[in-house]
Parts: sequence; structure tokens; C-alpha cells
Amino acid sequence: MLDLAALLREQGVTGAVLHGDVDALMLVQRLAESGVEVPRDCSVVAYDDVVAALGSPPLTAVAPPKAEIGRAAAELLLHRLSGGAGASGPVRRTELLPTLKVRGSAQEPPRSID
Repeated sequence: MLDLAALLREQGVTGAVLHGDVDALMLVQRLAESGVEVPRDCSVVAYDDVVAALGSPPLTAVAPPKAEIGRAAAELLLHRLSGGAGASGPVRRTELLPTLKVRGSAQEPPRSID
């Protein structure tokens, strides 16, 4: 099994983005156990924002617009089921943008001295 905390420490990584809140919370715990402080030594950002705010520190997270995704999916399905014009035509593209919830697990990376 990959020890992500050890890999981040060895490589001198200053930030990580993980797909799920639980994975990000577990990484914060593993980093703390290995002496890496979040966000001072390494920023951690989660994607999903279901339980990210419950972490210690609360995780910065990318929050997908879940209600809008559900609404758009239902509308597309109903349109297809109704057999309306274009129901079997080309694929429709729908773009829904997430928001960034800035909390306590991320900070600006250290600036390099040139």
C-alpha cells in the first residue's frame, strides 16, 4: 500500500488535492502522525465538501454544485424520456462549475528566493 504521507514528505511537496473528503481527512491525520503540520508544511484540499468542514483543521474543499447537478440530470432524463426533438440526437453539454470553500487546511506556498 502506498504511504502517501511519506511520499509527500520525501518529495518536499507543499500541497495535495484529494478526490474525497474522507481521504483528505485521513491524509491530514497521517501527515500529523509523521510530524508534518497542515497547513504550515503541506496544504490539503478535498474535492466533494460533504464532511470537509468537520476536520481539524477544517479542510479547504472544492464543492461541486450537487443540487444543480441533480436538477440538470433530471431535466436531461425527462427530456430524453419524453421523446422530444433531439431526444435521440447529439449529446448535450452542460457545464456546472464548483466553488472553492477556503478553510484552515491550505495556505499560499512558500515563495522562492530568486
